[in-house]
Amino acid sequence: MRSVTVLGGGPVAGIAALGFAQALPGARIDWIMRPVDPAALADRLPATLPSSAPLLERLELDEADLVRHAGATHRLGERFLGWGPADYIASEGQAMPLGVAGALHHHHALAPQHPLHRYRPAAVLADAGRFVHPTAPDGPLGFHDYGLRLDPDAITPFLADRATRAGVRIASGDGVDADLIVDATGPASASAPDWIDWTDALPATTLTLAKTSGTAPDPCDTYRATDTGWQATWPLAQRTLTGTATLGTGPIRPGRRAEPWQGNILSLGDAAAVMGPLCWTGFALALANLSLALSLLPGRDMPPLLLAEYNRRASLRADRLADLLSAHHHLAAHAPPRPGLAHTLAQFARRGFLPHFEEESVGAERWLSVLAPAIRPARPDPIALSAHPPAPLDRLHATLAALPARLPPYPDYLARMRHA
Repeated sequence: MRSVTVLGGGPVAGIAALGFAQALPGARIDWIMRPVDPAALADRLPATLPSSAPLLERLELDEADLVRHAGATHRLGERFLGWGPADYIASEGQAMPLGVAGALHHHHALAPQHPLHRYRPAAVLADAGRFVHPTAPDGPLGFHDYGLRLDPDAITPFLADRATRAGVRIASGDGVDADLIVDATGPASASAPDWIDWTDALPATTLTLAKTSGTAPDPCDTYRATDTGWQATWPLAQRTLTGTATLGTGPIRPGRRAEPWQGNILSLGDAAAVMGPLCWTGFALALANLSLALSLLPGRDMPPLLLAEYNRRASLRADRLADLLSAHHHLAAHAPPRPGLAHTLAQFARRGFLPHFEEESVGAERWLSVLAPAIRPARPDPIALSAHPPAPLDRLHATLAALPARLPPYPDYLARMRHA
């Protein structure tokens, strides 16, 4: 491949240009800047998932640099208030071992003395406004995981600088002559004939954003359900973004293209899949699909079987991430479940286990943090029933309850990182 042209003006285009420049050092990489579409949520609400870390490392995007120069903040969890039978905090990582047979959520279902998130390190730290990087693998600070929020105003200039250093030519205009064209211009393709609409399951179609300056950063986002949708608080390094989402018919059209890679045109970000504003997942999905594109990178002939494999895996990944977002809305009685979610709910409601899906973007603990507070399995786990003394749960709760007092407030930890 001799040339790649990336179209778009936001971080999705920037990271695509950087990715292809590093993968194809002998090719000409052009980044044609265009205004960011106001509805391009992957560009306007950029964040990573824990699963994004390998690509960031591959692109030599060091977390410390992102914190210092791109306004990155750490996200341990998301607090959901009024979204179901009980409030909960969704987080990733691993469950701490109880010292007895059986999974944590099965033991908790037998004795739900405290909310499930009180037994999960990432959620406890998020709720208390504390953060440290995972350290000792055998202690309570070795089991949490995190993603990064990226400041929408700072991340694009940061990526433009890195892309330029990697040899990318940045210009404006309409030039699109290249062996590969990457469309990162936003959700205009929602009108494409192969667009698959998800609005019935992801009904937040209108979003109003506002900014509050001078507020403290926090490792936990908050989503509070309202009669017409939800209100969100997203704390960044220098300011806090707030969002008011309304359910119904609006300008946001969640869904995806059936074939995001057609011929020599690869769609990324909202041009390929619109995930909606909940949980800031659009940019992380774009990163995952960029990684997939680089791993399957064809030559100029664009073999149909190779493009078909990309489209298959990218579609599975988008669908499954949409299932997770659909779970929040469905458990809050906002919308019916997506087909993949309906299967997951049926399996979990029956026996408390998650079915296997290919191309998951989040870990099992993230799924459990959403489903377990709202659904008690009809069939208790036999292994947990056979070994169910309450003492291990009590010890774990006490250990985690004492953890935040040992750690600095997140603004202090972040300030030390930014000035190190």
